[in-house]
Amino acid sequence: MCGFVGIWGPKFAERAELLSNMAKLISHRGPDGCGRWENDNLFLIHYRLALLDTSAAGDQPMQLPFVENGKGPVIAFNGTIYNYLELSETLSALPVSTGDTEVLLRLLAEKGVAALPSLNGTWAFAYFDPREQSLLLCRDRFGIKPLYWRLWGRHLVFASEIPALLDLDTLTGQIDIGGSRSSGHQDDSINSKALSSFLVDRQLDYSTETLFHNIYQLRPGSWVKFRADDFTRVYQQRQYWDLAPARVTPHRGDADELLELIDDAVNIRLRADVSIGYLLSGGLDSSAVVSAASLALDGKLHAYTLRYPQNNDESEQAHKIAEHCRLQRLETVEPGSQDLEPDLRNLLRVQGEPFADGSMLAHYKLMAAVAASGHRVVLGGQGGDEALAGYIPTFSRARAADCLLQGSLVEARSNVISLVKGGLNALWHTLPARWRSEMYQWRVRNRVGHWLNGSLVALSEPRYQKEHFSCRLKDYMCSARNRWTLPGFLHYEDRNAMHHGLEARAPFMDYRLMLWGLSCPDHLLVKNGVGKQILRCALLKRLPESIVRAPLKQSMPAPVQHWMRHNLDLVMSSLEIAEHRLGLENRKTVETRFLSACKGRQPALAAYQWDLLWRIMIAALWADEFKVSLR
Repeated sequence: MCGFVGIWGPKFAERAELLSNMAKLISHRGPDGCGRWENDNLFLIHYRLALLDTSAAGDQPMQLPFVENGKGPVIAFNGTIYNYLELSETLSALPVSTGDTEVLLRLLAEKGVAALPSLNGTWAFAYFDPREQSLLLCRDRFGIKPLYWRLWGRHLVFASEIPALLDLDTLTGQIDIGGSRSSGHQDDSINSKALSSFLVDRQLDYSTETLFHNIYQLRPGSWVKFRADDFTRVYQQRQYWDLAPARVTPHRGDADELLELIDDAVNIRLRADVSIGYLLSGGLDSSAVVSAASLALDGKLHAYTLRYPQNNDESEQAHKIAEHCRLQRLETVEPGSQDLEPDLRNLLRVQGEPFADGSMLAHYKLMAAVAASGHRVVLGGQGGDEALAGYIPTFSRARAADCLLQGSLVEARSNVISLVKGGLNALWHTLPARWRSEMYQWRVRNRVGHWLNGSLVALSEPRYQKEHFSCRLKDYMCSARNRWTLPGFLHYEDRNAMHHGLEARAPFMDYRLMLWGLSCPDHLLVKNGVGKQILRCALLKRLPESIVRAPLKQSMPAPVQHWMRHNLDLVMSSLEIAEHRLGLENRKTVETRFLSACKGRQPALAAYQWDLLWRIMIAALWADEFKVSLR
């Protein structure tokens, strides 16, 4: 719900000026106010998006008045603790405000990091404890809210978004940063390993590294503590949350229990003192959220759906659901691509890093439409596929392969449709892990080796490591949550929403639902090659069977081939940039193949080649926008 920046280290004369300039770069995250707090070692600036207790009592950074003989602890907090009302009843003293920030602050003051497992929400915070002169940085279980950091001289500098951490020297000039002059130049070059993961495997946000060299992000579900006796040395760090199949207790899978969980996850996310909007794609996840909210609010909902003129159109299905749930209004947004280059460059500035999925441009415009109607919160179905084994094809193929390998022939037969549809891709899951690893690396090099810098391809890691090479459905669900899909989508959703002064809330990202799905019997998740079976059974109590049993929801990728074919100059100029900034070795070959494909000549570009070309173009525009290059 907010954004913050901070500097931890020896005080220097230009500290306020530097932090003010950094904070301006994230001011869009908090249009409702700006607060500051400082002592000799720590300086915080917080921009507030007021969603709970919109009065001054909820302003940040927030400090408890007194602890023992001195000032109390301080917090700068981004996110929302949805169960703050229940948690407030456990405190030793009643909160003064009616929001969640003070509840979180008092919990940390009373229990320290032991309070984290009790939190249900999204958060990234910086917590200063004056008693032990320590700084605690923490992120929520799934990394829904961002927190980045870098070392700068004898200082730790941290922020809610990457742009605030770039070019620190130029924000104030050559300054004294605690005993030594800064060089006037920082290494803001591209992280080659992260670039390789993005170009080769579409991977982003799955590790502590970013696309920028020497800028890192705090790992989801973890905290790190620093002390004033050595500002840049990690004093303690812990991974307090690590969801894995081996750590959950199986249950029998009751549809009514699932429905109750969804209702509660939605209801606590309706807690806000501002207007709420809803995303309705026509699929099961958003339909489940909207139907639950409609019951709670008697249909008084304003929802939004996307429509691509050149692609799959599910707006008709969305309108059927809206009519059944008696929504007040469903607004259709049609993103265009008339000004593709300025749109992409603007979106890259918003995101801070390149994006593999062209649908993020449509999502950005969808968030703009929601915000333009006056909403400050938006609920959607993000995370439903990862929680309950949705339409991601790998889930159904893994389920079928697992049945075969375990000798469960009856269940394997019920999932044979997945093997037939998946062809060799499905049978691939039955091969030994070592073979799959080697075959995957061979396929990667065969597909991208002729287009990309050879050293970049060599840096790529197998997309399927450890649990990725298990054929178990639950392992694949965890892999999707940790690496394949969810980290990138959460990154995109947060930046797009917060740029427009919106907080995106995702009920399916409730940790209880994630645990429930991972504990559910496999046959209640995937059957006959179709995922989310238990969710479909549950929603039959809420939605017509024609909607619940409708054909599988199709993903709605942006028509990037259409965009590139109609923006030849942009593609060609981006390839020149890629040669200069990304070390693209075979620009002429790529140009020739692309132009030939646009003219309908043979050989045509395969789908994965169009996809790779899009990522090269996006990465080049990003590098040009932020003026970074491979070292």
